[in-house]
Amino acid sequence: IPMIRLTYSPHAKAAYSDVSDSNTSYLRHLDNQREEVREAVLDAPRHRLDHLATFVETHGRRLSHLLEALLTYQKKRSAFRAKYTLIGFIISMLCGGASVFALNMNKTFAGIDQQTLFSGGAAVALTILVLWMIILTKYFTPVFHKKCLKNLDTLTVIKNQTHRDSWEAIRNIAKNYLTKTGGRFSLKKEFADVRRVCDKGSQEIREAMKELSTIRHDEHIKAPNPN
Repeated sequence: IPMIRLTYSPHAKAAYSDVSDSNTSYLRHLDNQREEVREAVLDAPRHRLDHLATFVETHGRRLSHLLEALLTYQKKRSAFRAKYTLIGFIISMLCGGASVFALNMNKTFAGIDQQTLFSGGAAVALTILVLWMIILTKYFTPVFHKKCLKNLDTLTVIKNQTHRDSWEAIRNIAKNYLTKTGGRFSLKKEFADVRRVCDKGSQEIREAMKELSTIRHDEHIKAPNPN
C-alpha cells in the first residue's frame, strides 16, 4: 500500500491569509510534506525498474522451470524408447538366430546354402524388429506418457521454497502442454534462449537502477546536440 502524503502550497496559504473570511488556521496542525512528495516522485523510476526486474526474474524463472521439466520428460522418454528398442533388437536377433538354427537342423532344408539361411534369418529378425517398433509406438509409449502425467512431480527436483512456489505456479501448464502435444516437441533451443534473455534482461535492469541511483536529484540531464 503506497504511503499517503499531504501537501499544500505555502504561496496559496499566504494569499488566503489576507482574505477575511478564509480560515487557514488548521494548516498549522498539518505537516506540509512537499519534500517527501518530491522525493517520492523522483524515486518513482527506481521503483518501476525494481518492479520490472522482479517481474522479469519471476516469470523468467517460472518459464525456465517449465522448460526444464519438459526437457526432463524428453530425456526420460528418449531413455525409455532407447531401452525398449534395444530389447526389441535383442529379441529380433534371437528370433533370427533361432530361425537359422531351426532351418539348419531341419532335413527338409538341408540342401539350402548358408547364405540363403542367413538371409532368411535376417528377414525374420527384421520383421520381428519392425513389429516390435510398431508395438512400442502404439502401446508402450502411450503407457509411459500416462505414467509421467500421473507422476508429474518426478519431472522436477524441489530444491527450496522458491523452487516449490515456481513449480506450483507452472505445474498445470506443464501437464496441459504434455497432454496437448502427446510428448512430441523440441525445446532445447527455446530453453537456452529463455535463460539467456532472463539473465541478460534482469542484469540490464539492475544496472540501470544502479546508474539511476548515482544521478543527483538536482542534476540536469542535457539533451544531446543533434549537430
